[in-house]
Parts: sequence; C-alpha cells; structure tokens
Amino acid sequence: MNSNTLLQEKSQDISKKALKKSFSKVMFDNVKLSVPIRRNALHTKFMQGMAVGSLKPTQFGRYMVQDTAYLANAVKMYTDAAQKMEEQGEPDFAIFYRGQASKYDDYYKGFLKTWYLESAAAVHLGPAVQAYMGYQQVVVKQHPRYLPVAMLPCTMLWPWMASSLIETVDEQNPYYADWFVQNIRQPGAQSSTEKFVDQNEAKFDEGIALEIFCEGMMNELNFFREACDEAPLKLSDICPVAG
Repeated sequence: MNSNTLLQEKSQDISKKALKKSFSKVMFDNVKLSVPIRRNALHTKFMQGMAVGSLKPTQFGRYMVQDTAYLANAVKMYTDAAQKMEEQGEPDFAIFYRGQASKYDDYYKGFLKTWYLESAAAVHLGPAVQAYMGYQQVVVKQHPRYLPVAMLPCTMLWPWMASSLIETVDEQNPYYADWFVQNIRQPGAQSSTEKFVDQNEAKFDEGIALEIFCEGMMNELNFFREACDEAPLKLSDICPVAG
C-alpha cells in the first residue's frame, strides 16, 4: 500500500468519525420519540410567550421558583446515586456524581438568593415538577447508572430551544438576554453530562437509556406546559409509536 492510499484511508476514517453522532445526540435526534417531544416543547405557550415577550412574569416566576425545588432534588439524587455506584464498584461514576451534586448545589443556592427563598421546602410543588422529581427518584432506586441519562433532557433541550428561537427574538425582549442568550451554546459544545454519557456509552443498554431519556423529555415538556396552565401530555399523545 503506497503512502497516498494510506493517507486517503486515514482521511476517510476521520471523516466517518466526524459524521458519527454521539450516543447522547442519537437519543436527542430520535425521529420517532425525542424529536416530536422537543417540537411540542418548542411550541408550548411558555416558550412561545418568551420568544415574543408576552409571557407573564408570574408564569415565568412560578416556573423558576419550582425549578429551585428541582435543583435541590438533583443534589440529593446525585448524592444518593454516588453512594450506590460506590457500592457497585463504579468509582468513576461515583466521582462524577459527587461533582455534579456539588455543581447543582451551587445552582440551587444561587436560585435561593435570586428568588429570596429560605429553602426548597418553601416552594409549593405543582404536579409536573413532582412527577419529574419522582421519576428521577425511581431511576436512582432502580437504575442508578442511568441517572446522567435522566438528566440529559434538561442539559440538551434548553440550548436547542434557545438556538431554535433566538433569531426571532427582539433584543429588547426582557427574556432575550436573561434566557435566550444565556442558554445558547456554541456549535459542537457539550455539557459535562453529555460528555460523561458519551464517554461511557458501552456501559448503557441502548433500549433502557432511550426509555429513560424520553421520559425525562416528557417531564421537561410537561413542566413547561404546566407553567401556562396547559394540560399535561403522555408520550403516546404525541408519539403513536410509543402507545
């Protein structure tokens, strides 16, 4: 084999790797399940209201205050799951989980300060966030290895929605800088959760991971819907294949 042929084959290999989607992106781009969910999320009254600047401050505030409780729950979930992964002989997972617990704790404390809350206990929980938190609790109890998969929807959906709508958002819109700009992500950039899931792809069953991921996406969708008094949806309502 001459040097030109070898270089050509190496170039083709690099191109194939570049085109190959990551594990997290494959789940996010699942045409039959994830894509319909995220499109519904994009067209909620909450997101469309933010895009045109008509979302009531009370609706935005209600969502964000309840998100404080979600963050507090995330801290506990990662802490509990870290202990389980240590017991199961998965130190890499345990270390990552403890790091995530610390990060979410910082977010949580920041939200308490922003919204003048003493603690998450002061938040009245709506059905949507209760369901979301309960789902994560079940994941930790039954499949602690899959907790970062359950957390992916939050880290992937918000940047996608922000980038999908920002060009239509007026810069004078009160949500432009504080939500859309803050949630924009540079092309190809990944959250720490996405990177961890992708690096450990071999340790996840694809079917279990997709089921957990899509349930998380549905919880994200219903969390947005509830903020503007839209009725919750079931996966089968928008994805007939799941019925």
